[in-house]
Amino acid sequence: MHLQLHLWMILFAIIVQLSVSFLFEMTIYQTFGIDPKDTTTLEGYLQEYFSRIMKKLKEIDYEKNKKKKKKKKPTKPYRNQF
Repeated sequence: MHLQLHLWMILFAIIVQLSVSFLFEMTIYQTFGIDPKDTTTLEGYLQEYFSRIMKKLKEIDYEKNKKKKKKKKPTKPYRNQF
């Protein structure tokens, strides 16, 4: 019985915390006149940021490999010594 009471209290505390966070967030949006649809989460921002970095690194590596291939001198054909 005590365990159920504690679980309900924890659940209530979580709900209250989420409600307060949501109200605080909405107050900030209203204060600064920001539409929540125009914002992104930190997780979304970081995912986009790192995907752009990875794309650029791949492009740089591709260009670097392309330049290496151009710099290679053509090999001389094998000459038979006999």
